[in-house]
Amino acid sequence: MARPTVRSRKVYKSYIEAFVLAIVLGILIRFFLITPYKIPSSAMIPTLLSGDYVFVYRPPYGLQVPWGPKIGSVQNPQRGDVVLFSYPKSPETKFIKRIIAIEGDKVFLQNSKLFINGQLVEKQILEPMVLSNFKSKDTLDFYSETLASHRYHVAYLKEGPESTFGPITIPPGEVFVLGDNRDGSDDSRYWGTVPQQNLEGKVVLIWFSFNIEQMNLRWDRFLSRIY
Repeated sequence: MARPTVRSRKVYKSYIEAFVLAIVLGILIRFFLITPYKIPSSAMIPTLLSGDYVFVYRPPYGLQVPWGPKIGSVQNPQRGDVVLFSYPKSPETKFIKRIIAIEGDKVFLQNSKLFINGQLVEKQILEPMVLSNFKSKDTLDFYSETLASHRYHVAYLKEGPESTFGPITIPPGEVFVLGDNRDGSDDSRYWGTVPQQNLEGKVVLIWFSFNIEQMNLRWDRFLSRIY
């Protein structure tokens, strides 16, 4: 049996070094820069669907050391941002919701109308054809809502009771979050505000989407930005 030459050993070593470097870079990116996350529920429809795979950008909310403390502080959460965070009552559980109000804001819902600091958050009903691919379009009304610099879609039950909540003033260092599926989301209306230190990243992109019910790919959602 031929013994490895010096040249072949160098080639093997370069392959191993490249492989190890790729693993290290992948770990660093995964924990410190961009984290992939799968959407498990319908709480954020129509913005996010069950079976969407998203990228979460971490730096704006501090860097989480694996099995260690967070490095850095949260940089000014913005109204309208879609964020990944640790559920306050069970930190190992992760949720994705939209920030609706920040510290010092006064927020309340009256007859499914959202008010922040006394100002109505405008929404306009969408024509059925705009979101015609949704199976739930017969039970939901979809709206276009504008908050700060964000323009996005929300859903309310057609026959559901009109939502009423608050008013409350958001405590220092905390945010108030809602799901875009307003009548189908477990959020700050039920378990309170979220400490900023629980925020783990901003959801920025859908990179893959698979419809488990129909067993097909949602090609139109690939590489879609989140607003």
